[in-house]
Amino acid sequence: MAVEHATLVVTAAACVALGGRTCATDMARRLGPNGRSVTSSTLEWITARGGKVPRHALPVDQQDVEGVYWCRATYRGSYLAGAARPDGPCMVPFLTKVRKINKFDFLVSVNGSARVTFKPWDKFTVRPNDALLTPDKMLVLASADGRPTEPRMPGHLGLRTYDREAFLVDGEGVKTTSEAVVMVEVEPTHYSLQDVVLEGKRGLTQTTPVLLSNVTLENPGDKEEEVGKLETYVVEEEHYWGQVKGTVTALPTSISSPQDPPLAMPFPRDRPFNYKWGIANVKDHVDNLNLMDQLPSGVGVEVEINGIMRHYEAPYSATLITHYHDGETRERRIEALHTHQTLEAVSVSYSRYYNLTTGETLDMPSRTQAIFELTTTTTTTTTTTTTSTTTTTTTTTTTEAPTTTPQTEANTEIATELPTEINNEVTQLESKSHSKDADSEPFQRTRDDKSGSPTLTSTTDRILSALASLYATLIFRYYASL
Repeated sequence: MAVEHATLVVTAAACVALGGRTCATDMARRLGPNGRSVTSSTLEWITARGGKVPRHALPVDQQDVEGVYWCRATYRGSYLAGAARPDGPCMVPFLTKVRKINKFDFLVSVNGSARVTFKPWDKFTVRPNDALLTPDKMLVLASADGRPTEPRMPGHLGLRTYDREAFLVDGEGVKTTSEAVVMVEVEPTHYSLQDVVLEGKRGLTQTTPVLLSNVTLENPGDKEEEVGKLETYVVEEEHYWGQVKGTVTALPTSISSPQDPPLAMPFPRDRPFNYKWGIANVKDHVDNLNLMDQLPSGVGVEVEINGIMRHYEAPYSATLITHYHDGETRERRIEALHTHQTLEAVSVSYSRYYNLTTGETLDMPSRTQAIFELTTTTTTTTTTTTTSTTTTTTTTTTTEAPTTTPQTEANTEIATELPTEINNEVTQLESKSHSKDADSEPFQRTRDDKSGSPTLTSTTDRILSALASLYATLIFRYYASL
């Protein structure tokens, strides 16, 4: 609603400035980092007729705002950049001649929000990022014969890699050069919204009942006792501060507390609140309720956690401050629509008591307990039998890694690399055997066998023999697999 309103206002203002004639707008494009063009948020082309210049049209000479303006016109199937006076025509260079075209577009800063600068270019350098496009050509300026004291001439430069000459309007003729400056758009880094004034008299508030969760409490025991259960539910809070034409969507924005804010504003009053500009910002609030009820033996009860969602919307005015990477700031007054949806109240209803064996409804009175309700003085009202805790999370969810390492199946393949660490179990066995007294378990050898090799009988000898056999097997399989 706010976006449509802002668009209509800007378009209508531009058409009024043109003497009431029909006009069309087309958002400008700029060169992206990957070589593709992207849509500009602050510059547009407006078709003009009737000798009127749209408001915030960009002059070729920034010091002469009443002189010649940037324009584009189609010739031989391409949009060419040039210069035009208020009554036209648009003069664009094409090969060796200047073409004068009566139907053309002015380059306009949307709501005066654009910031442009010029970056040097020559035939040995790449084209700068964020260069303004027609969209077939880049917009360039150059002085006659490279003399800085001479007025700079407007023109265009091709986007192809072999386009190494810029074509410029030099009076009634065309001049080519391999050295110029290219117009680039400077994008803001973030916004801040200050001096917010909500028009409460024009605001609208709607409430909607919602079922947050339903559970059952049961007492299967043989005597009356208090039964409890911890129940968790999630509620989404959403706030939106509109989109004004001439701003970048989803840019980081900080907002100060507005004057006379409504209930449950989505930020603290003592410090700014950060959010994304121009989109709906959603947060998940995770609430835990400890439900308790005194139940007779063999009785259960159905419990509902009910809430009331409040949707609030109102127009507002504020000062929008635009911040750039070099520290420069620009500010302007804007009007937009603010919407906010949040949980206004929570209650717990113990509605139906029933027999656990037969399921028959019992003649026991139902009851409802209020958990909290938003008021002008407090936002939480707790009861003696129900407690609640609240945490806030963003809509992005992540899965935590397990705290214990999961066991994996044994690898059936022989390792291709020899182990670099000694097995802990073997080390422990060897240390135990070596720590014993020399007389307690001497190294005993049996009689030589027929081959003349002694047989090892001690524990240490058996372990060393097993390790030697394993090592030989690994070495054999390692070289066999090469």
